[in-house]
Amino acid sequence: MGFAKLNKTRLFDIDTSSFEYYDLKTLFDEEGPDHIWTIRGVYIGTKSIYDDETPLLALDDRYVNLPVHQLDAIKAILADPKLVAQIKRGEAGFKIETYFQKRFQKQCYSAVFVDKDAD
Repeated sequence: MGFAKLNKTRLFDIDTSSFEYYDLKTLFDEEGPDHIWTIRGVYIGTKSIYDDETPLLALDDRYVNLPVHQLDAIKAILADPKLVAQIKRGEAGFKIETYFQKRFQKQCYSAVFVDKDAD
């Protein structure tokens, strides 16, 4: 009865088999702060050497690593069928903002989620 819930279903219909991983800095450098990227899928990676779980976004052609502080947001998206449906319709996107991390004395990047019109 409880074991059936352990079977994983594929939430997003996107072939990620050839995707490479990119960071937010690379995307920011490519398009700047005003570009809205369309989210095609959200995932939690488990193969990071730094953290047990890593938040990931899928775009049309690549994965994007998010900072670990955005893991709760990705978990919330995955737990909400309405948000998953919005992603499937092409209505979810993100912009990239920068902030200065005083503790490490460096510029960091974060995704800012936005609603967008379907493609």
